Amino acid sequence: MLLLWGVAWLCGGAGTAVAQSDAARSPRIRGAGQPPAAVDPDRAGALDRVATPEALSLEWSPEPGVYELALLRRDNNPLYLPDRRLITPHKLEDAKVRDAARAWQVLDAFIDLASRRSRMARLDSGERIAVAVAEIDALTEEALGVGGTAYGIVDALVSMRAALVSEWRKSASGNPARVAPLEGIDEEKPPTGSAARFLAQLDQEQGPIPEHEVVPALLGEEPGTIRAVMKQFPADRQRALRRHASLVFDDLKREGVETEGLEPKLGALGAAF
Repeated sequence: MLLLWGVAWLCGGAGTAVAQSDAARSPRIRGAGQPPAAVDPDRAGALDRVATPEALSLEWSPEPGVYELALLRRDNNPLYLPDRRLITPHKLEDAKVRDAARAWQVLDAFIDLASRRSRMARLDSGERIAVAVAEIDALTEEALGVGGTAYGIVDALVSMRAALVSEWRKSASGNPARVAPLEGIDEEKPPTGSAARFLAQLDQEQGPIPEHEVVPALLGEEPGTIRAVMKQFPADRQRALRRHASLVFDDLKREGVETEGLEPKLGALGAAF
């Protein structure tokens, strides 16, 4: 049953959204753009890009994984260098294959974890429960770095963690020694919001967002996400990103690109403009 559910879950993200348009190329950055309806609203801001016939002819997944999402950000987006804005069907297919392989790995690990869920509830010590929770947290962080349909796995893991901890506390009620190993465990759970999803894409070797593209990628997010992400960086990196963002904005103005919606994001980043 778990395997059948898993196949249905993964295949559910295999659909594509294709649209055609005869609009002329416009050097305009959309602010709060209108992403495909199936896209998670937490990631809607990451889809800001120039609307062109070429951009709309590519077959994007309704729930893109992190490598496909990186291409979607770059597609005809003047925040990126010119040679990075052109996304071909071949590049898109490669990204989809890479995302799908990683999603299957996460799904396989989740099915294994879920199959052991009932045994976890019968563990006889707080220390063993803490180890089980750590395993759930590790898979949660891995799934965040995969994105797309794996965000469904994240939600399931969050629920599994909460239920396991609650059940153990209830069974160990009145015995402080048994509950003690779980002290502080609620504060240790991984964040899973939009900022955590963005940061997970940075914390990967050969990840989808290279260092020199952190600024344009971050400017594709909503202001609240930008502020939350920036708080996680040390002061020297914040300064470097703000300088880069100011340079990007200056280049856009020189090129005559309309920057509607960009100023609030630059403000959230703390850049001068």
